[in-house]
Amino acid sequence: MQKLKPLLFILLLSSGKLLFGQFQTEAWLTGGHNQTRWDGYMNVSIKPAYTKNNIKVSSGFDLSLLNPQNKFLNAWDMESEIVFEIKEEEFSFVNGLWYCPFSEWVHEFNIVLALRHKTTHWDILLGNNSRIYSLTKASRNLGSDTDSSDNNSVKEWRNLMYNFEFLLKPEESRWNATAGITDYAPFFFNQETNPMAYAGIKYKMVNNITLYSKFWYQPAGNFNLQADYFGLFIQGGIIWKAEK
Repeated sequence: MQKLKPLLFILLLSSGKLLFGQFQTEAWLTGGHNQTRWDGYMNVSIKPAYTKNNIKVSSGFDLSLLNPQNKFLNAWDMESEIVFEIKEEEFSFVNGLWYCPFSEWVHEFNIVLALRHKTTHWDILLGNNSRIYSLTKASRNLGSDTDSSDNNSVKEWRNLMYNFEFLLKPEESRWNATAGITDYAPFFFNQETNPMAYAGIKYKMVNNITLYSKFWYQPAGNFNLQADYFGLFIQGGIIWKAEK
């Protein structure tokens, strides 16, 4: 956790600059099934954000409503994004920290650094995800009598993360349809060799309220020797922006 403190400090410092920016809240439901939970699951997620000028800071959480994997809190994250232009093309730096207590014995942390590029019909992100699996206090206490080592975590510093999303219409259109391939979703990360496919629709009811839905497909072990779980899930949500 000591190595994560500088990132948390930067994110909190950035958020302090945004207290007088535009506020928005995104909330959505996720339901589906996979090989570990064939009887299905349902989560609710809430993610408020502040935007001022070219900087956006957000923090959200994912809660298990049906068949939790471990705890009611499924995941938590904090992100920041800095937008800039090169020759009238929009780019942004994205960084963030994700925390997932998926087991009583092991918790997962993900640290993200990425570059994003948006055009009229494409939203592309490429970056690195550093994944850390850390033993919980209960797990360390359980093994204290038999294992005297200080190795309480497994670190994967270099994992490629990507998202290639196609937009049928310009982003500010009243309605839109999208499709893409990625190795991550809002609150979890796959290996880069196990991409997911998704398709979705958006509809802007009024200037500050947008409804959306996404269908996700997780193949089982494509392009790698390890068979990851197959799954299907759907998301439906709302984005509300405070009037300036």
